[in-house]
Amino acid sequence: MEFLMTYGWAILVVLAAIGALAYFGILSPSKFLPDSYTMSGGISAGEYKMDDNGTLTLGFINNMGVSINITQINVTTTGGSAFTCSDLNTNYVWLDNGEEATRGFTCAGVTVGQKMKAEIKATYIKSGESVSHTASGSLTTVVEE
Repeated sequence: MEFLMTYGWAILVVLAAIGALAYFGILSPSKFLPDSYTMSGGISAGEYKMDDNGTLTLGFINNMGVSINITQINVTTTGGSAFTCSDLNTNYVWLDNGEEATRGFTCAGVTVGQKMKAEIKATYIKSGESVSHTASGSLTTVVEE
């Protein structure tokens, strides 16, 4: 009985320490994940960067086989990221097949070294159509200097 009590308290202390580390975010798996930027729906992810001035640059590559007109891009932060991002340019983005274009966004509340997680939705119209489509994606990156 004494043996079980001694090891029981030791295991309880270890579990409490691990719980405290997880609660304060030290063991957060998102801190150790690599940066990534992905898009689906015929639009591929290009280059990306988030700088300490709050400027987010995202690249979009048209892989649909026809020209497209991107009419709207929304960036919504997720996962506890306290950022609000808005599009710097309200003009449409016309992309021929295989072409890449970058788009700038301004995000408030960024600090260097902070991890940013966001969902991206791009609304586009294919050449010769009048119906709009949506491509979605995700971004995980660190704010750079």
